[in-house]
Amino acid sequence: MTDKVEPLTAPDCDLQDFPFMPLQVARLRDSDLAATEHPEACWYAVLLWAASWHQVPAASLPDDELVLTRLCGLGRDVKTFRKHRAGALRGFVICTDGRLYHPVVAEQANAAWKEKLAYRDRKEKRAVIASNAAKARWQSMPDADADASPMHDASNADASCMPDAMLKGTGTGTGISIVDDDGREGVIDIIDMTAELARMAGVGHLAPGRIAQNIDTVREWVSHGASPDEMRGAVQDGVSAASAAIHSLKYFSGAVRQRVAKRENGNGSTGQSSAAEQSADGILRAAAVRRAARRAEQQAERA
Repeated sequence: MTDKVEPLTAPDCDLQDFPFMPLQVARLRDSDLAATEHPEACWYAVLLWAASWHQVPAASLPDDELVLTRLCGLGRDVKTFRKHRAGALRGFVICTDGRLYHPVVAEQANAAWKEKLAYRDRKEKRAVIASNAAKARWQSMPDADADASPMHDASNADASCMPDAMLKGTGTGTGISIVDDDGREGVIDIIDMTAELARMAGVGHLAPGRIAQNIDTVREWVSHGASPDEMRGAVQDGVSAASAAIHSLKYFSGAVRQRVAKRENGNGSTGQSSAAEQSADGILRAAAVRRAARRAEQQAERA
């Protein structure tokens, strides 16, 4: 330990959260330390390697006799440490920062530090990506009281790129005609209805794939005879009862079907229906048949 060299590890090399230090068994077993030094000195050397692993910079020790004595487990027995000092510090070199470094420990420390920095970089990048995605999602969702036109415009722009997403039948490409239980005909704008329900549910609705899925779900609800108020009520109740984040309007399909079935059963039951028809699916199918019949009658009257 004569000529000082540059530190063997980075000044901020901190491995205190690394509980394990690599130990090359054959290298230690066949070393000059094991072959020539007193067994007690060898033990102190291993303890100093372990101590240096959790120093900052890693692989270094302070050039302080009292501190080194304590790190060897000798307390204040400086006399014993001095007796074995040469063997205990075998391989350590003094560097320009005034600390002692062991080249073999530094080799392992630099490899571990490189891995730690790489992991930290990956973690930070993932955090940035997740943060940006979250910001984009919530910034794209208007507040409940805000103008819904941005959502509507985005839905139309993205849905227009998907041949299966748009609904035809009213000339606008976004509506579907319905006939209620009283025979009144009306039109539901599926794009507007889907955007409104997605906003109520807090689900993402700007990705083209998600738009298509949500539109198909609402179209299915309407085909079962669900009214706008029934769909809104099912979503509102579902959001209030949910214990986790909701990612798709499909989450509310069961509640919508139950609302429609309950209404249809109350309005259309004759007391002679079969058990199958009294189930939700049976009630919905029967209701669809009645609506189709009313629509056919209206078309015949116009003709």
